[in-house]
Amino acid sequence: MIDVYHDTVGNGCTMELDFAIDRDGLVNKVHADRYRVFGDWIRSCYDSPYEATISGPVLLNGTYNYNITFEKSVTIDRVSVREDITQGQRVRSFSLLSGSTGLEITNGTSIGNRRIKLFEATQVQDLKLSVTAVSAPKLSQIAFFAPC
Repeated sequence: MIDVYHDTVGNGCTMELDFAIDRDGLVNKVHADRYRVFGDWIRSCYDSPYEATISGPVLLNGTYNYNITFEKSVTIDRVSVREDITQGQRVRSFSLLSGSTGLEITNGTSIGNRRIKLFEATQVQDLKLSVTAVSAPKLSQIAFFAPC
């Protein structure tokens, strides 16, 4: 279910679970226990992002750049980015770069409601998020998480 979560929710979709109701109108205990474990995993992975200082966007050569700084070096293996889609979906592509080396950590196409990108665990203190968009992006979340 973890892979399905990342393939659906991580790509801006809604994940629907099949709650099989028995003849008494109850969810099977085995299924309820499995859903509870799954919910606990989601909360353990995504409820506590690292605190970071984010500045931007700054438009440079047609790319909107965000600078991200952590108070100390942290190990991350995923980023969650969200657009404020009430303002329209503007992002066409993005790239996350290490601030110290300039090497690309991950990239993707549109963000929309939510995009979760997984990558190799990386120790960082500074990052740069470069965004190509049709107009100034309206990001409602840029969050980084420890491996889980």
